[in-house]
Parts: sequence; C-alpha cells; structure tokens
Amino acid sequence: MGKVKGSCYKKCGFQRYGFTCVANAVSKEINAIGLGAVVRDSTGSFIAGLSKRVDNMTCPMTVKALAALDGIKLAQQLECQRQFIEGDAPNIISALKSREANLPKIGHIVNEIKKLVDSFQEVQILQVKRTGNYVAHSFAKEALFIHGIIYWRDVSRDFVMPSLLKDAPA
Repeated sequence: MGKVKGSCYKKCGFQRYGFTCVANAVSKEINAIGLGAVVRDSTGSFIAGLSKRVDNMTCPMTVKALAALDGIKLAQQLECQRQFIEGDAPNIISALKSREANLPKIGHIVNEIKKLVDSFQEVQILQVKRTGNYVAHSFAKEALFIHGIIYWRDVSRDFVMPSLLKDAPA
C-alpha cells in the first residue's frame, strides 16, 4: 500500500501509532457533503478509511468538526492508542487544542471529540495543508456517491489508489 511522505511517520516508532486525517467535500448540485477519514500506521500504510454522506448541511465548520469526530471514532475502534490527528481546518484544530470553549456553534461536537481524545494514551493534534490530506479527501469525495457511511479496512479502494500513490515516497 501507499506510504506517506515526510519524516513524521518514521519518528514515532510505534506499531499501532495511528495517523488520522480528516477532510470534507461539498456538492451544491445534490445538497450534500462528504466526510472522509483515513487511519494509517506508523509507517504511513493504510489501515482503514471511511466515507460518510451528510445531506442538507450548510455550516462548513460543523462539517469539518463532524469529519474530525468520525475520524477519531474510527481510530478508537481500531484501538490505536497513540494518535496524530491531522486536519486542514485551522478553527477546528485550534478548538481541539484549546482548553476553552471558543466555538459556540459546534462546542458540543468539540467537547465530544475532546472526550474521545482523552481516551488515547498519547495524542498530537496537527494542522496540515489540504495537500497533506489527499487520501482523506478521496474518501470525502467518494462519500458524495453513497448514502450513509461506508468503512474500509486494510484494503484500499480503487478510487483512493491515485491519492495513495501521490503520497508515496519518491
């Protein structure tokens, strides 16, 4: 499977160290938003991913928070006790790092995420550029063509292979 560029994956040294990337995609034509998340191991290899379609959602901040929540729930189900959680939404990343409640519209989602984050042995929350989330965005885009939520484990789908290859070391 594809591996992620960068030294971050090599530094960890933990076999079940998860890297959870979250993303979203929007389709105004069908009034739907796709959420995507991917969990990788310490080498950057694909472990699992999810695609979830949400209809009639209008608040971008809520969408990004829900993507983070779904990604963290997936990592928890996979029992990855040490996590890097990566996202490209600065407001969400900042809210997750803050001890204060600073986003009233999505405070309940942020609080739920923080409770889940507390269940991990070790967590680092990182902001990445959108280009650092290719695979998660592939899952988010795929979500626009489904209803509900779909999980993939160990085997990545054809639609995500170009993104995995884009992330592969040269």
